[in-house]
Amino acid sequence: MNVRSTTQRVGLIAVMAAAVIAFPVHGAEESLDLHAIEWSPMGETAPAEEMDFDGVNGMRLPCNFEETDFPRASWDADVELDLSTAQGLEIEMRCADPAPIAYVIVYLQSGGGWYPSTAKLPGEEWTTIRVQPEASGIEGSPEGWSQISTVRIAAWRGFDQDTRMDVRSMRVLPADGTIGVLRAEAAGATGTGDPQSIAQHVERIGAMLSEVGLEYRLASDLDPANLPLDELDLLIMPYTPDLPDTIEQDIVCWMEDDGGKVLAFYHLPSSIAEAGGLRPGQYIQQEWPGHFAAIVPTAQLQGAPERAAQDSWNINTAYPATEDAEILAAWEDEDGEQLDAPAITGSPRLVYMSHIIQPDDPEAKQQLLLAMLGYLDEGIWRAAAEGLIADVGVVAGYGGLEDMRRELTAPRAQEALDEAEALVDEGRALMESGEFREAVPVVEEAKQRAVEAYAKDQTPEPGEWRGFWCHRADGIEGVEWDTSIRRLSEKGFTAILPNMSWGGLAYYPSDVLPEAEEVQEGRDYVAEVLEACQEHGVELHVWKVNWYMGGRAPSEFVERMEREGRVQAHFDGSLERDWLCPSHPDNQQLEIDAMLEVAANYDVDGVHFDYIRYPGQDGCFCEGCRERFEERLGEEVGDWPADTRDEPDIREAWLQFRRDQITTVVAEVAEELQENHPEVQLSAAVFSNWSNSRDSIGQDAELWCEQGYLDFVCPMNYTPHNHVFARQTANQIEAAHGVPVYPGIGLTTWAGMQPDTVKLIEQIRLARDSGAPGFTIFEYDQPAMDDVLPLAGMGITREE
Repeated sequence: MNVRSTTQRVGLIAVMAAAVIAFPVHGAEESLDLHAIEWSPMGETAPAEEMDFDGVNGMRLPCNFEETDFPRASWDADVELDLSTAQGLEIEMRCADPAPIAYVIVYLQSGGGWYPSTAKLPGEEWTTIRVQPEASGIEGSPEGWSQISTVRIAAWRGFDQDTRMDVRSMRVLPADGTIGVLRAEAAGATGTGDPQSIAQHVERIGAMLSEVGLEYRLASDLDPANLPLDELDLLIMPYTPDLPDTIEQDIVCWMEDDGGKVLAFYHLPSSIAEAGGLRPGQYIQQEWPGHFAAIVPTAQLQGAPERAAQDSWNINTAYPATEDAEILAAWEDEDGEQLDAPAITGSPRLVYMSHIIQPDDPEAKQQLLLAMLGYLDEGIWRAAAEGLIADVGVVAGYGGLEDMRRELTAPRAQEALDEAEALVDEGRALMESGEFREAVPVVEEAKQRAVEAYAKDQTPEPGEWRGFWCHRADGIEGVEWDTSIRRLSEKGFTAILPNMSWGGLAYYPSDVLPEAEEVQEGRDYVAEVLEACQEHGVELHVWKVNWYMGGRAPSEFVERMEREGRVQAHFDGSLERDWLCPSHPDNQQLEIDAMLEVAANYDVDGVHFDYIRYPGQDGCFCEGCRERFEERLGEEVGDWPADTRDEPDIREAWLQFRRDQITTVVAEVAEELQENHPEVQLSAAVFSNWSNSRDSIGQDAELWCEQGYLDFVCPMNYTPHNHVFARQTANQIEAAHGVPVYPGIGLTTWAGMQPDTVKLIEQIRLARDSGAPGFTIFEYDQPAMDDVLPLAGMGITREE
């Protein structure tokens, strides 16, 4: 292999006459010549090197972690790509030793912003990585997928050890499908909409389409070039709070001239409504929780569920304006009373739902989405049936039912496969007779039986710690703690970690923190869940959110904290009123006392730190922090706070100062428990990248393990990417100095309406393979209890 550093390529670049190479993409797959691109390392990152991989031009990316302290090694490849009509970018990579890398993110720059995507961590063999629009986030103010100017490959530090990555190809993938999903990036750029919320709604719709095998392409409203309407039959608008006028008019012309059809949610521009035969109604805010509780379709919305739970807090209505338009569903309140406000209104050109699709009642929502699409285009039913039947048995890496039949050995798994095959035969018969809408639920049931076969083939690990976080102090809404804890126990789970307090609020009688209103009225949620746990043999570890008040603390408490100089300040001096300052002695004592109070007053199994950190590098720079830091330093900081970033010695002292404030609380609670309540375990939910977190948020999880402060640790490895989860877990176990690591699995953080129990099982198996003696799942809610527990209890957590 020939090696040449990109910093030594001046002559070659001059001959090329340009460092940016353009590949407009419209249809055929295009490959990029990696040697014809300028690769720029960021900061202290080592330069990229040109390589010849068996006659293919490639690049070597050295990750020089050993004698540096930057959080990531990254390289910018200057390109000029139009991905507006593409599936995305495909990159072939490998890594000599993945262990030092926590994860890889590929960023695509467009204008003043970026589209980040977590990539599969490559191994020693060549690995194909796909960067797809629907799976990307939004940072800053990007200008659309037609204007990609930089591909940034970033390897985030896991360990202080050198390694390298190789790249041998980068090519654009043409898009398929005639369904478009519009992401309202213009609203994010102008501030009229939250970019993360917009991306979340788009990702949710995309996951629902993929679930039923419908191909689609992502479109942007930043530029008409990003919205190829001439290639689409149907456009979905999941959440478009501020559609640009030019885009709006393009959609109207497409509907009127080309027969284009639209499915829109919550926001409906008047011109699109008129083109679709509808009339915008009014904005209605809920008058009480449960005011808008469910959607009840009419008979005209064929294939829809009888009822779909939908916890909405406000709606924007629309009404029929032409003879071919009609109301397709009504709202229902929590008492089952139908409201005089349409939930769904439609015509042959436009279907509109008066709120966004919420993640509750996922199976019914999946049916509802398919029914709305089918109302606009009957051919959707055929496409869905064909997509679903092709996907039966494509589970956890298996290629189909035959593949599962060969590999799964448990008799109960084979029985489930028999049922799946019978349902597939029934579905095919319906499809052959043209009854595609009737075939869809049959084939969906076949898919579920295949999933059950996989679940039933799993085996439990004796003595394993199996926990669930629960963010509500009162547990699953509408379900008594006794019921939800009993269900956990029956399915083999051993622990619950309910969120019982915040930076300025307790959901139990407290002499330390302000009490929630329910507590003042006589409730004690710790006592309630404790009784259920003791009855059903489940451990109780009380979860506290430290420092962060999160809008939960009473206003008088927050105001007092601000008056006393106890809230955080940003680098620019502005206050962060939701966060207590970790260096303030009174705040430290407040956190210590709150943790110890629970251990003293209740027979709990443990107390659990969360948010035991700073919010980020932008805090805290209050006057109290300055005084306390200068006292430690023994001198004044000349240019405050700039010197904490610009002067190396001061910066290192400042970062250690921040770590020490957090560690002081952890150490004090640990020492008090060991002395006075040795039966109570101390644990913490921590970020996944321990090396980076020491500087970025002042969280030194490895030190806490090394010093014996924690009895176990729960890193929040909330990634849908199994390879990232496995690498993170392995790195954490190696750094934990023998302290049990129960990695956090982000079940409810993954895209999709329905819980991905298959991925959950895969990550439990990866945790076991890494040597973890248990795991913790985020979070325990209604879908987890109703859908996840039964599947897990069939095998992976089965009681024997």
